[in-house]
Amino acid sequence: VQTCALPIYVPPAVCKAFSATPEVLTDTGDVVLAWETEDAHTVSIDNNIGSVALNGSTTVEVSSDTTFTLTAEGDGGTDSCQVSVEVVPPVAVPQCDAFSINPSSITSGGNATLSWETTDATEVTIDNGVGAVDLDGTYEVENITSDTTFTLIAKNGEQEDPCQTS
Repeated sequence: VQTCALPIYVPPAVCKAFSATPEVLTDTGDVVLAWETEDAHTVSIDNNIGSVALNGSTTVEVSSDTTFTLTAEGDGGTDSCQVSVEVVPPVAVPQCDAFSINPSSITSGGNATLSWETTDATEVTIDNGVGAVDLDGTYEVENITSDTTFTLIAKNGEQEDPCQTS
């Protein structure tokens, strides 16, 4: 009687899916990690999560940019996959703290000084021909011939805070 051994194929473990929801946070917050594996007998996630079910989800708190690596181990081999979570600081809301004109009453053709202060602005503009100005400062307006209202806009990204003086 002859015996022959046939090779048996044992498929490797496969990480079929690994996701984080949400992938971007604007501050410390909870993220749901979800995964699906195939032909694995143990599954683990790094960053102090440890052993997890073969398929499932878990909620973790994230406070800084973090890449999670899931490792699926099976009799036929190991597979790993990664998902990253980004923590983006919120854009500060710009504020127009003060905006004034001095003197507030002049005769036609007179001059006046605009003064302003802002917080968390990345750019500041004033209308009526003044244009882009420093984040805090003064500007001498010359030859004012009629009642004029000036609008200052403090901006940071898409956010803005307008204020007026006349």
